[in-house]
Amino acid sequence: YINVEMNSLGNYLCQCCNWISEGNIREKAFEFSSVSPEVSTFRTKESWGVYLRVPLEMIYDVYGNIGIDKGSYVLLNLYKCGNYKQIDHYGCWGNVTTSYPNYHMPPCFYAVEIK
Repeated sequence: YINVEMNSLGNYLCQCCNWISEGNIREKAFEFSSVSPEVSTFRTKESWGVYLRVPLEMIYDVYGNIGIDKGSYVLLNLYKCGNYKQIDHYGCWGNVTTSYPNYHMPPCFYAVEIK
């Protein structure tokens, strides 16, 4: 799967990972070199957010030309973690079924339509 981690400054890590279900762990397969996601951020007085655009070339690098277009579905999950605060806190868009947040579990990814 493609793993993208971002912060409020727009800094990001992007890599392709393999999921090893036995042990619930991931391993880095490779980092992308010639193509990268487009990341931009916004801030208000109350919050911040991130816009992410993943080029089709990145998806094709991992999965081959699988014919993704508008109306296609991809699996993903979105997470927020604040593990450098006084109290660790986490949030996710889709349900994660582990006792401790594990953000690298494809079984907890959900379908989203490409618009």
